[in-house]
Amino acid sequence: MDVTAQEGDSDKLSDKDTIDLLFKKYSLLKSEVFLLFGNYKRHTRYVQLVATALAALLSYLVVDDRYPPSDGNTVVWLFGLFVAISLISYFVHDTLDSIYNMNILGERMAQIERQINEIARRKLLIWETEVVERVFVKGIPGVFAPYNMLQFYVVALLVAVLIVCPVIICVVFWNVPTTYICLKRAFIIFDFLYSIGSAVGLIYVAASLFSMREKVRAMLNSIVALAKRTEPKPTL
Repeated sequence: MDVTAQEGDSDKLSDKDTIDLLFKKYSLLKSEVFLLFGNYKRHTRYVQLVATALAALLSYLVVDDRYPPSDGNTVVWLFGLFVAISLISYFVHDTLDSIYNMNILGERMAQIERQINEIARRKLLIWETEVVERVFVKGIPGVFAPYNMLQFYVVALLVAVLIVCPVIICVVFWNVPTTYICLKRAFIIFDFLYSIGSAVGLIYVAASLFSMREKVRAMLNSIVALAKRTEPKPTL
């Protein structure tokens, strides 16, 4: 029986081995966060460029005398508006998806930091558990982060492309004499509701990301607790 107990003890990982294993996982997650952050920055630039180009193009076409709203181009305008709204919404949601994944990975990294610190009985890792929330969420006292202004301009571009331009185009084409007026006005109403719905959807998704870290933390803690309860016990 003593031999079996010794064999069971030998199968257990030492504190050093456990920390090494956790830190390897931590490093892997950090690499994934870096990749997602690069993807986030790229798609943010895409949103800015595409939104600016579309806002400028739509504004130019609306006021230019060579492209006046008419019966012949109503369908082309409304279909182009639908494509523009879909394109911008896709890029923005793809950017938000990177933030969503970074939040999940970041919270898992914070959990690993707490595990390593608990085993080592000292605070060796504090980036995700303490620094990120204090610096990037609450902000540094007396410092206005450039990220806040970037958010402001991105929101301004999205409002212009998803709300202002579609509303102007829909109002202009609503009063254009046209054949099949009921069908085309139904298309106008669809584009109008589609633009408003897309804007509301983006706001809802973005707002939910601000409070997801606490929910992810609770979910991961419950998963770890369940894994500990169901892990096989050594046989004596």
